Amino acid sequence: MADCLHIDANCPYVVEEARLHAIGGMVDIKSWPDYMRKAEITIVDTTEVVPGESHQDACDMPCCESRLKFQIWDPNTYRNLVGIHPNARDPRYFVRNALHRHGTKSNMSLEEAEAFFERVKEVAESVKERGVHAQIIAVSDYMHKHENHLGSRPLSEAVNPVFLWGIFHPLAAPKWWKDNCYWIKYDSADTGAEVWMYDERLFDREKIDGQDFKSLNPEGIIPCVDSKGVFRRVERAHGNASEGFNLRGILKPIEDRVFLLKGPTHFLDIREVSYHAHEHYWGESGIGFSDTLEFPHEE
Repeated sequence: MADCLHIDANCPYVVEEARLHAIGGMVDIKSWPDYMRKAEITIVDTTEVVPGESHQDACDMPCCESRLKFQIWDPNTYRNLVGIHPNARDPRYFVRNALHRHGTKSNMSLEEAEAFFERVKEVAESVKERGVHAQIIAVSDYMHKHENHLGSRPLSEAVNPVFLWGIFHPLAAPKWWKDNCYWIKYDSADTGAEVWMYDERLFDREKIDGQDFKSLNPEGIIPCVDSKGVFRRVERAHGNASEGFNLRGILKPIEDRVFLLKGPTHFLDIREVSYHAHEHYWGESGIGFSDTLEFPHEE
């Protein structure tokens, strides 16, 4: 399932989710009023996982936990409280892994990818009468069905459209984004892009801080250009110090001399931004639609 990794196909949680999915059942999310999600199972290939590398949260059931071979980066309150290891509080061990393949849900030409992102407004408008929450979910679902998560293989092997998901982090971002952000360590002035992202699988996050931008190995660094102004139009929460974003767009070979001199081989032309702030805010911003919604917080 998308929110928690299960290693055993016979895990009770997987069996129940599969049963609900087969009958078209819905799951009631109590913490979000008036929200019912469809039962969902996502198949994830773990054959190339390097033992010891960081991964998302995993099921605590013995059938799954006993087969766990990686660390966890997504905090799980129960796992932390009862001392199940590994958990997100364990020391992080950096593992350089160039094995992860890129996603292949779609394989679009540049023209097809442009058309795909231009339909965001149409997708949002189709559920407008149901409110902003429904629009954000509709846009997110539309993207999720076709986006290709970038792996850690060479970017020349990737196909469009691509998604820089949670394992990618900002190395440099524009000053106009910095106002409420605590994690920006670099100034992107004169770097030729709105934001530069790096892949944590190819960099030690604890050691990259403080290094001179020009001294870094370009492998795993992606300059991102906001040619459609999508990034600049992101609806942001106000006064929140803990915020971030994930980028979707069209991966293109670099031809601009400004970029080539810095080493990277490809850049991301931004077409859609998924925004989050603390635990309360979620938003999607694309061509023709940009909105953010605050969710109730339960202590």
